[in-house]
Amino acid sequence: MSDRQRMQEERREAAALAGAQERRNRPLALLAGAALLLLICAIFAGASLLGVRGARQAYEVRRSQAGELQQVAAQIEQARAAASRGRVADRFAPERNLLTKLQAVSDRVGLDRAPILNPQNPQRFEADSPLVRRPIDVSITSASAEQAMQWIDLAEAQIPGLHVISLQLRPDPAGWNARITLARWEMSS
Repeated sequence: MSDRQRMQEERREAAALAGAQERRNRPLALLAGAALLLLICAIFAGASLLGVRGARQAYEVRRSQAGELQQVAAQIEQARAAASRGRVADRFAPERNLLTKLQAVSDRVGLDRAPILNPQNPQRFEADSPLVRRPIDVSITSASAEQAMQWIDLAEAQIPGLHVISLQLRPDPAGWNARITLARWEMSS
C-alpha cells in the first residue's frame, strides 16, 4: 500500500471515528425523553386548566344556589314574622259563603245549567298545621269550552286563594262536560 492510500484510509477511519464520537455527543434518547416529558407536562397543564374551569363553574352554581337559599330563608322569616303578627290568619281566613259565590259566578258567565258543587272534606297540610285545604268538585254540563274556562277564570278572580287542582273536558252532544276540582287553603275552624 502506498502512502497515499494509507493516508486516505486513515482519513476515512478518522472520519468514521469522528462521526461515531459526534453521535455519542448527541444523546437522542435524552432529547426524545425530554420531548416526551414536555408533551406529558403540556397534557397535564391542559387537563388542569379544564379542571379549574369546571371547579369555577361548580363554584358559581353553588354561589348562585346559596344566594337563592338565602332569599328563600328570608322569605320564610318574613312569613314567620307575618304569622306572629296575625296576617296569616287574615290571608287564610275561611270563606263562609264559598258555595254561594261559586253559584253567582255561573250566573255571570251565563251557563244554561247551574254547576253541581260537591264540597269534599278538608285536608290537613300537616298534623300540627293550622291550615287545611278545602277541595270542591265542580261539574259543568252541556256548556261551551269557552264558558267553562270563563267560569274558572272568574271564580279564581272573585275568591281569593282559590285555585284549580284538576280539570277534565269531555265532548257532549250539547257542548262540553267539565269536571273541575278547585281548592282553597284556609285556617281550620
